[in-house]
Amino acid sequence: MANMIKRAWNSKGAGVTAAVVLALVLLVVIVAIVLSFVAPAKPGAQAPQESPAVQSPSAEPTQGNGKCNVPAGDTSLRPKVPADLRWEAAQGLTWPVSASVGPTKTRDGFPVCFARSPLGAALFGVTVMNEQYKGHSPVDLLKFYVADSPGKEVGLKQGGSGGSAADTAAAGITPAGFITDSFTPDEAQVTLVLASPGTESGYTGMPFTFVWVDGDWRLKVLDSGKPFAGTVSAPVKGQFVEWRK
Repeated sequence: MANMIKRAWNSKGAGVTAAVVLALVLLVVIVAIVLSFVAPAKPGAQAPQESPAVQSPSAEPTQGNGKCNVPAGDTSLRPKVPADLRWEAAQGLTWPVSASVGPTKTRDGFPVCFARSPLGAALFGVTVMNEQYKGHSPVDLLKFYVADSPGKEVGLKQGGSGGSAADTAAAGITPAGFITDSFTPDEAQVTLVLASPGTESGYTGMPFTFVWVDGDWRLKVLDSGKPFAGTVSAPVKGQFVEWRK
């Protein structure tokens, strides 16, 4: 795999040492600051073949006043994965979606309308991380999915480029699950967990904050434009709700 150099912050606090420099192509499409550490490819190593994915039906366009009105459903901190969970696919990558929890509609070409629950917030986060691979630019995603704030304006000025689907797929980076750190109907703090082969635990967690704005979730960023204040973690099985069992 070709080496990639991207700007990063808090690398020491994240506990990611040079000895564990791994492709954490974080898929964070909302600012130019992307935590990406890519390991050199092993001799003779090949990118994994794309496995067939069951694509979710296209979300229905919003109608009328565009309100979502998605039932909240299970609001526990460790909810069960919905029975209708499916896997969206683009450019060799897959991520979970649900017809009942979200996204349930589209607006201006963007998937929207998620349940007002920890599960809905987690699926919203995964969607934001991966929509760049379906033709949306990072700036357009920032404009649409990030809550209005000084940090959003900073991000818009910085611009930025998205992650590489090829490098992400070759490194085996895939959505694995989530941890609900805290939840109220107006704010959800959720750690999105990615499978990251080669790290000590095999998983990497990123703590995001989502806020409920005008009937749907939005990503809350720091005034500096960074997507989160905490550091990446190394959760293990049993500590997070898994998308796949």
